[in-house]
Amino acid sequence: MTRRPVRFFVVWLLAAGLLTGCWSQKELTDLALISAIGVDRLDNGKYLLTFQIVNSLNIPGSAQNGGGGQGPSVNVYQTTGRSVTEALRQASSEVSRRIYFAHVNLLLIGEDTAREGIYPILDVFERHQEFRNTATVAIARNGEAEDVLKILTPIDRIPANKINKTLEYAEKNSGGKLKISMAELIDTIDATGKEAVVGSFKLIGDPKKGKMQDNLNQTALSSYLIGSGIGLIKNGKLIGWVEGSTARVLTWLLQKTQGTTIPLDWKGHRNAISIGVTDSQAKAVPVIRKGKPEMEIDVRLQGSLYELDVPINVMNLEQINALEKAYEKKVEDQFYRGIRAIQQDQCDVFGFGEMIHRHDPKAWQAVKTNWNEKGFARLKVNVHAHVVISHSQLRNNSFRSNIK
Repeated sequence: MTRRPVRFFVVWLLAAGLLTGCWSQKELTDLALISAIGVDRLDNGKYLLTFQIVNSLNIPGSAQNGGGGQGPSVNVYQTTGRSVTEALRQASSEVSRRIYFAHVNLLLIGEDTAREGIYPILDVFERHQEFRNTATVAIARNGEAEDVLKILTPIDRIPANKINKTLEYAEKNSGGKLKISMAELIDTIDATGKEAVVGSFKLIGDPKKGKMQDNLNQTALSSYLIGSGIGLIKNGKLIGWVEGSTARVLTWLLQKTQGTTIPLDWKGHRNAISIGVTDSQAKAVPVIRKGKPEMEIDVRLQGSLYELDVPINVMNLEQINALEKAYEKKVEDQFYRGIRAIQQDQCDVFGFGEMIHRHDPKAWQAVKTNWNEKGFARLKVNVHAHVVISHSQLRNNSFRSNIK
């Protein structure tokens, strides 16, 4: 045998090894695809896990059933255990298929359970080889995770997708809501001088009616889900909530919010003017003055007039400048109030301590002891806002200015 046939045979043999079948193949008919997991703590100390399993046969346009079935698009199974791991193991006795965690995109924790502590829950799922750390972590506000995951939702037929999309759009376009992944949450927990925050969802209406298919066959839902405030996590436990303008200040400083709407009182008229913020930047920089750290916060907003209920000549540069100055004052006041409100909770969710640590490690050593209670709670903050009103949408002055 010449060298050329020998080389050809070796190459063919190696290539044949690359053409072998999938040794770890999994048939879809053998898997139970989980979209969300809820975690609650029972009165007896056991953990209750709620699994939201996708029923692909009832999803319109699914590959397995082109038109979609008439039943619910998800089914819920529940298990209990003395630990989260034990409850996970019990799932195999409830479902006739192999539980598959790679598609979980939501980990929902009941509020009472979050107040007891989230560390044991995060540890289990971070270790799990199938669970993705990109999954969203959220808290069931004023209730249990099991009740939220049992609610059927219109438009987004998989409830976990509805929660994720709502938090994502609200966080970016209006502020005050938060979508955080397990990876982000754990990174924050591991950080020095920074506490964690978690978004939330809550159930409105009758939970018994919300889990029935009839809930989707009406224009006004008996039960539905809405995004709620942001939970403050200190030492692994939920200690309180922020919402409204305070929550929006928080998402701004966390670089989570780009757009929102800000109303403004004008010459005795309540909420007479509104601008839609199309671009925003909020940057915090630590400085050391007389041996003590302070925070300089620079807020830059650009937007356009969305609502005008008073006679203002928007073509007049002086009036636009006056509006911008009024908005700058309002934004600065909102930031001061929001930061002070969270300082009262003694929970540095802004990461001011982490910024000081990076900026001046020596200064951080002097204040890091009881930072939340002594340093952050008393930290001096200086806010400087810069607002630019770039245009007034599709018209200049309001049509009402022509009405006699």
